[in-house]
Amino acid sequence: MRAEQEEQLALLEQEKQQTAAEKKQLDEQIESERLALQKQEQDQLEQEEQRRIEQEEQRRIQEAERLRKEQEQEQLRKEQEQERLAAERLQRELEEKARKAKLEEQQRQAALAEKLRRQDEELKKQQEIERKQRLERRAQSEFSKYLPEIKSKVINSWNPLGDRKNRQAILDVEIDPLGEVQSVEIFRSSGSLPFDRSVTNAIRKASPLPIPKDREIFEIIKKFRFRFTEPSG
Repeated sequence: MRAEQEEQLALLEQEKQQTAAEKKQLDEQIESERLALQKQEQDQLEQEEQRRIEQEEQRRIQEAERLRKEQEQEQLRKEQEQERLAAERLQRELEEKARKAKLEEQQRQAALAEKLRRQDEELKKQQEIERKQRLERRAQSEFSKYLPEIKSKVINSWNPLGDRKNRQAILDVEIDPLGEVQSVEIFRSSGSLPFDRSVTNAIRKASPLPIPKDREIFEIIKKFRFRFTEPSG
């Protein structure tokens, strides 16, 4: 009986030890699992922190890159703006130089044209003067051919005064293209009003006077100065 009890007690002790060993083993397993879980959580936290740090670093790098690119773009924009302004300034300077050069050329051309115009005018004036001088010489030469006949006709139309004193009067005579006398004026008196009047009347009576038919010559001689000297005897 006692042996059975001791055997039971031994079995109970054995079971108790076994249970304690199992409990210890279980506790160790639980602690191991807890530690493993804690380590896993710690690792996860560390990984998350590392990812956060990496993300923050990546964000910082990206922000720095963005700022760098913005600065580069701003610098590039400034350089382009400076280049644009410089190009515009150069273009304005070139345009101003071209405008001044064009204006100077226009002024030079205008001055040259004015000089040539004046020279041409002077040449034409000189040619016209020479032409008129030639025409006047021709007209005087031609008119001189008619002058004896004019004088003869005036003398024939003149009524002599009672006395003969070899008087002389110079008169300005104007005629029309047919030789008709239009006006007679005393240029230099003979000193005798009756003589002057007789000569004036004689010229009017002698109208029409013989004159050249050339129109250009007429334009020169249509107003001529006539010297009348009292015939002697």
